[in-house]
Amino acid sequence: MANGLSFPTILVAEDDQRCGGSLVRDLEHQGYFVLVASDGPEAIEIARVHSRPIHLLLTGESINGRTLAAMLKRYRPEMRALFITRHANHEAPDLVRSETAVEKVRQLLQPPGNPVADLPLLGKANSSGGVA
Repeated sequence: MANGLSFPTILVAEDDQRCGGSLVRDLEHQGYFVLVASDGPEAIEIARVHSRPIHLLLTGESINGRTLAAMLKRYRPEMRALFITRHANHEAPDLVRSETAVEKVRQLLQPPGNPVADLPLLGKANSSGGVA
């Protein structure tokens, strides 16, 4: 499991355990570090005290996600938000169905790669392509 230090962190705020639980498992399986809140106040507390960046908020309609996202911007102005909807027809680019949420997250956040491959090389590359 990712440690949250080099992988994108997602805060999932969802009171529907069926939707939220499967979504969390799918995101963790993809390598994301996932923080879980069952309601708005818990999400606010997590955002307030978590020491690392939170890259994305995923929240549902029943939690009043847009209001929650606006409140979280006070603590996490850089955090993006996606809102999970159960309606088949949606027009807004920040709305996503739970079945396609992981794919939308992958489009917004760079998918976790090999953490070793992502480390910078020590030294400077020379003109022949080697490292000095």
